[in-house]
Amino acid sequence: MGTESEEPQRWIFDAGVLFGLQPSPSTNNYRHVQLIFNHLASDIRVRGKNGTENAWGPWRKFAVADENGKLGVGVPFPKYPLDVEGDVNTSGSYRFEGYELIQANYDKKNTSFGINAGSSDGVGIYNTLIGFAAGLSAQQATENAYYNTFVGAFAGRHNLSGYYNTFLGAMAGENNVTGVYNVYLGSLAGKTIASTPELEASNNVLVGHQAGYYLKASNGNVLLGRLAGCGSFFAENGETLESVSNQSKDNTILGNLAGVYHNEGDYNVFVGSQAGRWNRTGHRNVFIGYAAGSNENIQNISHRLYIENSSSEIPLIYGEFDNNKVGINTNAVPDGYAFAVKGKAIMEGVKVELSGDGTGVWPDYVFSDNYKLKSLAEVEEFVRENRHLPEIPSAKEVEQNGIDVAEMDAKLLQKVEELTLYLIEQNKMQEQQSKLIEKQSELIERMQKRIEELEQQLKH
Repeated sequence: MGTESEEPQRWIFDAGVLFGLQPSPSTNNYRHVQLIFNHLASDIRVRGKNGTENAWGPWRKFAVADENGKLGVGVPFPKYPLDVEGDVNTSGSYRFEGYELIQANYDKKNTSFGINAGSSDGVGIYNTLIGFAAGLSAQQATENAYYNTFVGAFAGRHNLSGYYNTFLGAMAGENNVTGVYNVYLGSLAGKTIASTPELEASNNVLVGHQAGYYLKASNGNVLLGRLAGCGSFFAENGETLESVSNQSKDNTILGNLAGVYHNEGDYNVFVGSQAGRWNRTGHRNVFIGYAAGSNENIQNISHRLYIENSSSEIPLIYGEFDNNKVGINTNAVPDGYAFAVKGKAIMEGVKVELSGDGTGVWPDYVFSDNYKLKSLAEVEEFVRENRHLPEIPSAKEVEQNGIDVAEMDAKLLQKVEELTLYLIEQNKMQEQQSKLIEKQSELIERMQKRIEELEQQLKH
C-alpha cells in the first residue's frame, strides 16, 4: 500500500494510492502528496510535490495524537478529543450521535444549525434555520421557500413554501406552511393550529409569548404582548378551546392579554393591557387604556371607541363610529344628537354654527313686515294663564326634556327682538304724546296770555 522508509518507526504512503486518486494526466504520476505516520512521535506529517519543478516540499505536521486518544490538527497539545486550529472545510454536515447538527448548502444558500434543523434534501434557498427541528419540513420544501429565518426549537417546523418569514422563539410559527411576510418573535408566537394552505396567515407581526397563537388565514395584524390577539377562548369549565376560525385581518393589538380572545374581527385597534380582552368578533373598534372595552357585556360590539383605564361598561370617552356620536362619562347618546356629557362642563368659549343660511332658525323674521306681533294685552293674558312667556318652554318641560342651547338662544333673541318692537312702538306713542303735549302747552300759554290781556282791559 505504500513504500516503507529507511527509518523503521516511519511509514511513507503515496496519497494517490492511499485514497485512490487518479494519476496526473500530464505526468502519469501519483506521487504529488505524501503522508508520513510517525508512531514514535504520534504525529502525521504531509508534504507535496511542486508540479513545475517536480520537487518535494518540506514535511509539515498535520496532526498529533496523544496517549489519551486526543487528536490535534495544527495543535501540538490537544485538549479535546478533536482539537483543530484554523478553518475546517466540509462538503457534508456535522452530526451529533447520528443526528445532523450543522449543515450548509452553498448552491441553495441554506444554513442550518441544530439537530434535525432543515434538511439537505430541501430545495428552498437563502434560508437560515437554527434550533432543534427548526424548519424541519424543508426536506419537502418547494422553490418558493426562500429568505426565511427560523430560530428556536420547532420554529417554522412545517414551512413548505412560505417565504420572507422571520420566526424567533421556541415553536414560533411552527405550523406555518405557506404563509409569507410574517415576523413572529416569542415562544409559541403564531404557533397556530392551522396546517393547510387555505388557512395560512401572512403579513403579520407578532411579538410576545403566544402572541397570535391561534392565527389562521389572518393578514396584516400587528400583535404585541403576551397572548396579545391569541384568539383562544374558554368553555364554562375554564378549559381552553381553540378558535373556530380566527380569520382576522388588519388588527393592531398592543398589550399584555390585549384582545386575547379575539378571533374573527377586522380593523381593530386595542392598546393597553387587557384592552378589548373579551371582544371576539367585533370590527373597527378602538380601545385605548388598561382593560378598555374588556367588559363581558360588550364582547362582540363593533364600530366603538373606548378610552378608559378599567373594564367599566361606561368609559371616560365613548364613541360610535357608525353613528358619529361621542359621549363623555356616558355611553347613552340620544338619537338626533352627536355629543353627550354626563356632568357639568366648563369651557372658555362655545361657538354654534347654523346649517345653511340660518333662515327660519335665527329670529330675523321678527322684523319682517308680515310678522304678527302679539299685543301686550295678549302677552299679559298668556302669562297670567301659563306663568311663562309664549313659545318658551315651561320649567316642567325643561325638567323633563332639557333644552337645546342653540334653539333656546334663538327663542330668547326672538323675545328680545319682540321686546325691541314693543319699545319702538311705545317710543312712537311717546313721541306722539310729546308733540301733543307740546301743542297743548303752546295753546295753554296763548290762552294764558289772552286771559291776562282781558284782565288788564277790565281794570281800565
